[in-house]
Amino acid sequence: MNPREMRKDNSPQGWALISIKDMIDKIPLTGKKLKRQDYLETGDFPVIDQGQDFIGGYTNNDDLSIVCRSPVIVFGDHTKIIKYVDFDFVAGADGVKVIRPLRLFDSKLFFYFLQVVQLPEKGYARHFQYLEKSDIPLPPLPEQHRIVAKIEELFTKLDAGVEALKKIKTQIKRYRQAVLKYAFEGKLTEEWRLPAGRQAKNGVEIVVKNFSGKPIPKYKKHFVYVLECEDKSLYKGHTTDLRKRIKDHIEDTGSEWTKTHHPVALIHFEEFADEKGAVEKERYFKSGIGREWLKKLQQQKELEYDTKALLEKIKEEQKNQLGKKYKELPPVDTMELPKLPNEWERTRIGNISDAIQYGTSEKAIGDTTGIPVIRMGNIQNGKLIFENLKYFPMNWSKLNDYILQDGDVLFNRTNSAELVGKTAVYKMPHPKAVFASYLIRVKVKRMLYNSDLLSYFINSVYGRSYISSVVSQQVGQANVNGTKLSFMPIPLPSISEQRKIFEEIEQRFSVADEVNV
Repeated sequence: MNPREMRKDNSPQGWALISIKDMIDKIPLTGKKLKRQDYLETGDFPVIDQGQDFIGGYTNNDDLSIVCRSPVIVFGDHTKIIKYVDFDFVAGADGVKVIRPLRLFDSKLFFYFLQVVQLPEKGYARHFQYLEKSDIPLPPLPEQHRIVAKIEELFTKLDAGVEALKKIKTQIKRYRQAVLKYAFEGKLTEEWRLPAGRQAKNGVEIVVKNFSGKPIPKYKKHFVYVLECEDKSLYKGHTTDLRKRIKDHIEDTGSEWTKTHHPVALIHFEEFADEKGAVEKERYFKSGIGREWLKKLQQQKELEYDTKALLEKIKEEQKNQLGKKYKELPPVDTMELPKLPNEWERTRIGNISDAIQYGTSEKAIGDTTGIPVIRMGNIQNGKLIFENLKYFPMNWSKLNDYILQDGDVLFNRTNSAELVGKTAVYKMPHPKAVFASYLIRVKVKRMLYNSDLLSYFINSVYGRSYISSVVSQQVGQANVNGTKLSFMPIPLPSISEQRKIFEEIEQRFSVADEVNV
């Protein structure tokens, strides 16, 4: 051993630079290695090899065991993996070197120092020859012990931090599922659905719905408002107290018109700084141009806020699209499904989609000049990740059949039981792409249903529950086909409320994302 004192400007005084081959004893392994095919799942002795797992397997063969009276280092000659072992074990047969540092080196510190030795990358060739020739710093033994104690202290804190981080990630995952559960039970938009007015009248509760898209102000100001009545007629008026005025209309004291025609919804209101502005706007609404504008608004509000009208619109579109081929999907059995808000309906994915299509099964290539193919591994945590991609040539003959469009929902139809059914939405900012055979594309009727909301529902506890109930096992993989997907029951809030639910989910998830970074 020929220690070379390290330069003072590189290391503390008293340290030396030693060749690793001068600091170790090599443990002979002739006739003491166990072949991989002889590994057991359990046994008396753990098998330490050069694999990623600390313990590769087990054996009961006592003759092969290496007795560790002091700790040793197992080095993967091919993989460069380094393991610290302080118990009796059996060495794996392929590419394992077992070494023990001399007594003048703390074995734990020797292990830590080996972690930072720079070795060349030789693929699956042998690397121990390069390790032996490398130099390693040798501090005085008392200082070695202090260094190890400090490292262990820091590792303890790091382990505690990692454990805390794992708990946070688990809590965030639970929080996300709780948000989705509340969203699809209508709890995130309870206040949004509050009616414009509600009053008991002759023992019957009379409700005037709020289709204005805004909460009813509690403050007083000058307002112009428009009420829709039972016979679809519209009443226009102005007031300084909107809440009280709506209550007056319910109690038949608001006007002669609403006394006999009975208001059912507030479809519009505006506020003004003075009475003059409100009166002029009321006069406009009663003019020919104003009435035409309100008529269009009324039709729009019916689809945006009335889920029964929305359901009829869905059926009408399907009949027009399919003609004689139209076949109505069976009604949803609500027996085992959670209760929904009274304003919501239920439908099926097949009813709100133009097409449910399997991806291409043709083999893609690695040429990055082509068009990327989205595969099941590219769906992670409800989002599309454009990494580890395969490609088709830009002039691929079937490009138009599989090219993704903004708002397409991608459903993973085949995977493990835990991952099958994971879903994400393709959006225009994403690169131009097609999709592979283990995915199903749902072309959502976006005028009727929000694509992001559908993806969130499929990924929610309710979507996962349905998937679990219809999944089939094929060659060790779980599968949900397109027909079963089309039959998935989904809640149908109004179009306007769908937008609001999506906003509420996104707002809460953005907070969780900041914590999760």
